[in-house]
Amino acid sequence: MKLGQDWLAFQKTMHPKKKSRMPAVSPYVVVAQVKDHAVKILSDIETLSTEGHTRMSDLIPRIPVNKKLVAIETQALRAAVLKSLDHSNIYHQLESIRGTLPATYGEIPAFQPHFLVQALTEGFWSKVLPSQFGIYIRLEDSHNPQSLLILLKRGKVDQFDDPDLSSLSAERREVPVEVVKYLREKYSSPIQAIYLNRKDWMEWCENENPWKTITAVLRAERITLVPFKMSIAALIGAKAYCHL
Repeated sequence: MKLGQDWLAFQKTMHPKKKSRMPAVSPYVVVAQVKDHAVKILSDIETLSTEGHTRMSDLIPRIPVNKKLVAIETQALRAAVLKSLDHSNIYHQLESIRGTLPATYGEIPAFQPHFLVQALTEGFWSKVLPSQFGIYIRLEDSHNPQSLLILLKRGKVDQFDDPDLSSLSAERREVPVEVVKYLREKYSSPIQAIYLNRKDWMEWCENENPWKTITAVLRAERITLVPFKMSIAALIGAKAYCHL
């Protein structure tokens, strides 16, 4: 059965945003450019973002020293988007755009993949894990629990969504072993579930390399792996201390 690709569900879990009273501040001013004119400006500087069709020669001197200008030709953007449609998966489409889109001024910010996705699809883990499997993340929260299932195939993210567990009784949905069994049978893939609290997860998501912290939390039994396998715990430890 197909899980689908819910990008909003993926972003909500994998890139959670902390509530803040302060507005977001970006180090970049991003410009959509047609020939020598900026036709769209994305910036947290209101005086810049409200402008359009400004000559690049007039705009560049006005960029504050603490900001980096990135300009992209609209034609090149369209071409990159069309090229990305060679992929049916939205995750791979975004990777394609990032990999093929050139900047006419400045450098496009390097993309830092989520620490878990990076571990699952790159390096040693991708060589020893099954060719097809799923990771079920369950963020425990008394007010608003949150779930995400990521299915991987041949070392790449294939599908992702908050899985529908409505076929399970309310009692079975609260038993991790039952949930894993249901998902394994429904999607015909081995499933590794991770149950943890939201606070720990949000802290990890803000860290490019949280593996030592994850190892400490695992030892403190603040994270539950279902099923628990020493081989998985060993991979986490190796990632933390051997950078595998």
